[in-house]
Amino acid sequence: MTTSRDWRPDLHDALRRLWDPDRLAQSPLVELSLVQQRLARDQADLTATLDLAQALRQVLTEALEALRPAGSPQLRDRRWRQYLLLHDTYWQGHDNDTVMRRLYLSRTTFYREQRRAIAALAQALTALSTPASLPAGAAAGSEAIPVIRGFVGRAPELTHYNARLNESGRAVIQGPPGVGKTALGATLARQRPESAFWYTFRPDLNDDISSVVQAIGLFLGLDEAPALGEAGPLGPTVGRLLAALPCRDALLCLDDVHVVDENPALRSLLQALWAGAGRYKLLILSRHQLPFMTEPTWPALGGLSQPDAAVLWQQMGRPPLPPALFADLYQRTQGYPHLLRLFAASLGDADSGPADLARRCQAALAEMPRQRSVYAYLMDNVLRAGSPQDQEALLTLSAGRPPIPYEVAVALLDQPDQAARALLYRLVNQHILEETAEGTALTMHPLVREFCYALLAGQPSARDGAHRRAALAYEARAEPLQAAHHHAAAGDVPQATRLLLTYVDALLETGQAGPLAKQLGQLAALSVAPANMPPADLVALHVSRGRAQAHLGDDDGALTTYDRLLADLQNQPGPDVPVYQAQVYYWLAHAYEQQGHLEAALAALQRGLDGLPDDATSASPVPASPASAWQGRLLARIAQIHQRRGHHDEALATCQRGLALLPPAGHDDVVGDVYRVLAAIHHDQGNLAQAIAYAETALWASRRAGDVPGQIRSHLALADYYAQRGDYTAGEHIMQARLLQGNTRPAQEMIP
Repeated sequence: MTTSRDWRPDLHDALRRLWDPDRLAQSPLVELSLVQQRLARDQADLTATLDLAQALRQVLTEALEALRPAGSPQLRDRRWRQYLLLHDTYWQGHDNDTVMRRLYLSRTTFYREQRRAIAALAQALTALSTPASLPAGAAAGSEAIPVIRGFVGRAPELTHYNARLNESGRAVIQGPPGVGKTALGATLARQRPESAFWYTFRPDLNDDISSVVQAIGLFLGLDEAPALGEAGPLGPTVGRLLAALPCRDALLCLDDVHVVDENPALRSLLQALWAGAGRYKLLILSRHQLPFMTEPTWPALGGLSQPDAAVLWQQMGRPPLPPALFADLYQRTQGYPHLLRLFAASLGDADSGPADLARRCQAALAEMPRQRSVYAYLMDNVLRAGSPQDQEALLTLSAGRPPIPYEVAVALLDQPDQAARALLYRLVNQHILEETAEGTALTMHPLVREFCYALLAGQPSARDGAHRRAALAYEARAEPLQAAHHHAAAGDVPQATRLLLTYVDALLETGQAGPLAKQLGQLAALSVAPANMPPADLVALHVSRGRAQAHLGDDDGALTTYDRLLADLQNQPGPDVPVYQAQVYYWLAHAYEQQGHLEAALAALQRGLDGLPDDATSASPVPASPASAWQGRLLARIAQIHQRRGHHDEALATCQRGLALLPPAGHDDVVGDVYRVLAAIHHDQGNLAQAIAYAETALWASRRAGDVPGQIRSHLALADYYAQRGDYTAGEHIMQARLLQGNTRPAQEMIP
């Protein structure tokens, strides 16, 4: 296979015939060297139809697996979309409507994503066939290396940075916005032989240590990348990453590093990566150097040379200008690629003749006051040169945070789909917007976004409307962090809070504890007055923030959050306060457990119990209520700590007390917790039959409650107990049932 041929039509045809050996063997893809090598390796008869079809099917399956992201399938995760769409449609044979419903795709989106998935599969086939001839691309767990249209020049810089990476293993591309740092870094990464990891820091979305650690862990293929461990942000997991990096020929590219200046944990991580460079390669792109980058790598990046700027001008479809006129333009823009593109866009119609273009260019340069910001002048002219629709679109899109998916951009513009897309494509062709590498999203240069958003801020109604539309669009895409940001920006703090609280467990499980903790902290600062939201939501907000902090390994921060919340609750009136306090004590005990302070955890749980009404002496179980539920949860956690310490008598007595307090109907999730502890106690005592019986009861209760995490824990315990009893068939059956349920249950059930 060569990279010059477009294999997509043949590939699409082969996928439709995947399970028809006679027709599959007639596909031109059987000529691939990879298929012929498979036949030769298996000593197959090259004329046998069945063998040809089998070999091609195996090669296609390998290419499909190359598209599979790390981890378990996530139906609403865009990283999984291409793999699941191809797998379900062709390998599983499901009809299109079934796949659309399962992946939550409209018909239009389905066919668009199908084309992209087949193109990605073709690239994977090319990579399998001729890996040595292909440039290093983005590996699993990293972003795609940005595709830069119209990159020209920079030969001395490329030579210098390649030499720096070869000699010391690290380099910094530093310079002001608009000078072309990302373009240079992306081009450099594509030229390098190493496997490239690309990561762009985005405020409030991934500018935290947990997101970086998870992404690098996925890039390296580690199983437990998201967890930071108990030793703090630079604990054993980061050590594991640093130890694994030299085992892979890797180039780490970190873009927009200047946004992490105020994050001590990230600065420490970057310093550790900087110190270890040499055993791997590290490329940092930033507006300025960080303190630990002491050695000089290159002066701040400047503009293009004048000949290269002239080439870029022609690439934008503009005829050459008279030499003196272009020299004046070059001096005003300093050769910055972004300013040259803006100047070209500010001239308006690109189809006019050279004389008219020169006249308009000369008039624009004469009007440009030398004492004023060239950038501000150009942006004014870009907005004036465009139609009113163009102007409104740029201002509205500035409310989004790049990269903006096309669907969200269309929702922001609040126009019919076709008209909105035509407008977006026009702005892309004018080089004001750029498409991402995969063509699914739009980026807006930070300078353009900042300028337009400053203008939009003068139109509060339009700004809030744009944020509300973006929030709804991101909610439809099941991206709660983005949606919550836009709700808060539109002034709807309660809705932003409720949205994040709905997704807390899912965000923690998918390694997004850092941005979750940051956003919850910002929302907490906006919700100081109880009037801003109901007390239950306010308590849930602070508890969730503490959970996120504990998940990051910031146990001290979590303890501080819980202590402050308990102090605030002491001054609150109302019958529900003891229930709120019990909830806080429950998670406070969890933080103590993570630190290994089991006595402190038990004391916190007991304080939570003491604040609730004691119903143990009631003649009959209390009706289902929040108080009885939290009594059960606290007792289950106390019993679990006793069980882990080997105090089985205390654990059994506590479980019995919990079951006596729980009502005959309701709170089945808590009942499941108690029975799982009972199963663990009997397992410790060697009574596997009784442990299995209790674990099955816990599974039944969790199912009745719709408690998916509880079901998962029960399935895992049951499989372990059966395996220890020697009944491996039963254990395997349970795990297969669990995996099937995990892959097919509706996405909304994945949120506990």
